[in-house]
Amino acid sequence: MGEYKKFITREYGFSALFYALSVYNLLKPDYLEMTLYLMAGTAFALMGLTKEGKFIKYKKIIDVVLWTLIIFTALYFLFMLRNDSNQ
Repeated sequence: MGEYKKFITREYGFSALFYALSVYNLLKPDYLEMTLYLMAGTAFALMGLTKEGKFIKYKKIIDVVLWTLIIFTALYFLFMLRNDSNQ
């Protein structure tokens, strides 16, 4: 049971942290960073739901969506780095 609790804390903890940063950037307002944190938080939440076994029926589809979201988040991060260096 301890291993399961660590897993829940790690996956959903990172997701909650990214969602909190997203809300902070929404209030700031910095919409570019808000989008980045929202995408990362959603990726961690989906990863947690997939590993937990909530959506066994749709595991392949969710894995494709999850990896697509991770790749887009990484590309968006690189876009933000390039965009910030040009200013």
